[in-house]
Amino acid sequence: MRLVNGSTLRVRHSGLASSAAVGRVAVVGGGLAGLAAAALLAEDRRWDVTVFEKGEVFGGRAAETAGEGEHCTRLLLPDYHATRELLSGIPGADGHATVADAITRVRRMEWGPHGNWIELDHINRFRASGLSARDHWAIYRQRRQKPIVAAIHGSNQNTFGSWRQYSPASVVAMLRNAWQADRIFSFPGSTNHFLVAPLLAHLEALGVELRAGNAITRIDLTESREDVFDAVIIAAFPSDLAALLDASGVPHRLPRSLRHAHCKVLTIALDPRECVLATSLPRLYCRAGIAVLLQPHASRCVVLCTRAESTDDAYVLALVRRFLALEHEVGGVLTRANQAQGEAVWSATMPKASRVLRDRPAGIWLAGSWLASGYPYDSAESAIRSARLAVEGLSRAAGNRLARS
Repeated sequence: MRLVNGSTLRVRHSGLASSAAVGRVAVVGGGLAGLAAAALLAEDRRWDVTVFEKGEVFGGRAAETAGEGEHCTRLLLPDYHATRELLSGIPGADGHATVADAITRVRRMEWGPHGNWIELDHINRFRASGLSARDHWAIYRQRRQKPIVAAIHGSNQNTFGSWRQYSPASVVAMLRNAWQADRIFSFPGSTNHFLVAPLLAHLEALGVELRAGNAITRIDLTESREDVFDAVIIAAFPSDLAALLDASGVPHRLPRSLRHAHCKVLTIALDPRECVLATSLPRLYCRAGIAVLLQPHASRCVVLCTRAESTDDAYVLALVRRFLALEHEVGGVLTRANQAQGEAVWSATMPKASRVLRDRPAGIWLAGSWLASGYPYDSAESAIRSARLAVEGLSRAAGNRLARS
């Protein structure tokens, strides 16, 4: 074991030993970035990989926690190239050859100006064809919020980051990406079932050691050649990363006072007899500040409360009943407040890993959906891209070291 007292990780300060045929790498953080890094390392066959997760469940925000349901609607965009590439190599669930094969197109629904749901051919309602300028204006007006109603229905517990936390360049990149994306995709049901479980099974098949309930609170950088990891990839949210680096005496430049986005999500089991479930493809209904992802395959919907007048369960459930024209009692409602720091969506300019650790020890690498990776949003795509950058950097450094020796 390369642990001291179960929480201190011993890592070689100078990185991979020149005489090592197989490097030993620790991944701290069992979210999507950490699991992606482990998969990329293990597929290389040059690395002996161990993943440490402080919680009892792997998957991070992608995992459905016990009694709380989904973290978000888990939508994917057409330019999730790194995500599809990774998932195309992982055996899928429910007869799908790969996890990527389970990804399904979502039909985008909008409440039309004539009091009915209409399907848009573009995720951005302003770019959808078949609507007149008057229709666009009517849709815009009905989406405007009426804050006075919030006091009647209850409080809104969501919090959002400020646009002041973004640089002009990052805002332009986000807007350009949003303007170019024309379609959306999702899994047909539970993210645990279609993504997290297959990914964990794939890692175990590759020989990756998965250690849940094992919080790493300190990294001991040493030049010892025995009982140490050659490198560590830390895939943690900034607050956890800062605490770990501080305890390890590693200087960093992490922002500490930023406020990020926390939005409540409801996962609702529907009666299979509901007429709205007769469709085969998932649908996304957007109205009144909530986004409802209907997943007919799983007889359920996932509700993301963004700009809702209230996030009270009863109020949101009443909206869902009305929007989906439900005729039967729901099977159950799981609520996820998403108020913990690690459940936030990063709402600021994404920093480069090289700026966070300007004087980075050779044995430490960073990954995470909040790091700059070439994708403008905190998302599954940015998580996997950051993991790929960390693994590529680690492999390149190891190759250079072996070449020099």
